[in-house]
Amino acid sequence: MGKQNIYIRTKNLLDESRGEEGQALRNYFNVPDEDDDEVWNEVIDTKGGSNYPLCNIDDAIKVLQEAKEKGCNFVHIFAHEDHGEINFEGYLIEKLTDEEVAEYKAELQKKELERQQRVLDREKAEFERLKNKFG
Repeated sequence: MGKQNIYIRTKNLLDESRGEEGQALRNYFNVPDEDDDEVWNEVIDTKGGSNYPLCNIDDAIKVLQEAKEKGCNFVHIFAHEDHGEINFEGYLIEKLTDEEVAEYKAELQKKELERQQRVLDREKAEFERLKNKFG
């Protein structure tokens, strides 16, 4: 059996961020935000702190549950190192029906024909310009 293409539709249904730099640990240990950051960072370092943003597991589960409730069946979870957050992006990914694939291919073909027509029109215009110039 030959290779079969599978066409899918992707909808982004969730875009959440959790855990500003050190905030997950601050919340977990009830450390006030106004505490001196240098002291807090020393505490993190002596306890084997991570160089990556952290997210409390319960918060992550809440975000994942929210994604599921919104209809997501896949998530992309990544650390946004510039902002010190964990980002959650939830997606609904579905296989297209045969009719949708046919519509998609027809639209692609239409766009390609339109592109080719524009190229042909430019070539014709250039031909006419040169014909008039050299006669």
